[in-house]
Amino acid sequence: MHDLIQQTGWAIVCEEYPKDPSKWSRLWDPNDIDNAFSAKMMKKIETISVDLSRSKEIQFTSEMFAKIKKLRLLKVYYNDHHCLTRKKDKIRLPIDFEFPPNLRYLH
Repeated sequence: MHDLIQQTGWAIVCEEYPKDPSKWSRLWDPNDIDNAFSAKMMKKIETISVDLSRSKEIQFTSEMFAKIKKLRLLKVYYNDHHCLTRKKDKIRLPIDFEFPPNLRYLH
């Protein structure tokens, strides 16, 4: 049942702008996250949830997050409970990285 509720929520988020993830309030799909970060404006994004087991390597920069003024939740996790596919770390932060000022929850 939980998966059905989650899928319904995702459909609602995507409904208004189905082809433009930079205008969604929540991002969870690795491809949509890449597309949104390549966009110039990301005014509505409040939540980013990244499953590293489903994504390629990600390098976050302060400049990327400077575009996201409303970001409140950043969840970066690895959904491989048995660590069978984990080969290397997939996220990189530069030494001078700064988290967004409105970020309230980092997981």
